[in-house]
Amino acid sequence: ERTVKVNELPELWNSKYKEYLGVDVPNDSKGILQDIHWSMGAIGYFPTYSTGTVLSATWKKLLEKDLNNPIEDLVKTKEGIKKMQDWQRDKIHCYGSMYTFKDLIKLNTGEGFSTEPWKEYLDNKYSKLYP
Repeated sequence: ERTVKVNELPELWNSKYKEYLGVDVPNDSKGILQDIHWSMGAIGYFPTYSTGTVLSATWKKLLEKDLNNPIEDLVKTKEGIKKMQDWQRDKIHCYGSMYTFKDLIKLNTGEGFSTEPWKEYLDNKYSKLYP
């Protein structure tokens, strides 16, 4: 394990960015300081973005099934938006921290966390763009 001093971080960041991505970093605000999470020590926070993105497809699929309408149609009217807000409140938000992440998914879907809805979403979206 290597120890790096704080004042060495920008140079190390820039060299690794170049090594891994082939990109020159023009300044620290575009490099090591480009995200608030680094400076506040929340480095382990990043995987939650991916988890949330995958989970959003699960909620989308369930919402559309329960409301018998695609989101693309629901967002076009105030009534549709209200239905989606009510659904989120009744299925997700009302539980607050009562359930774990996994238990809340199981409660609503009857199954555990799955990447399948996300894969379906991507396939449906991109197969139309890139047949």
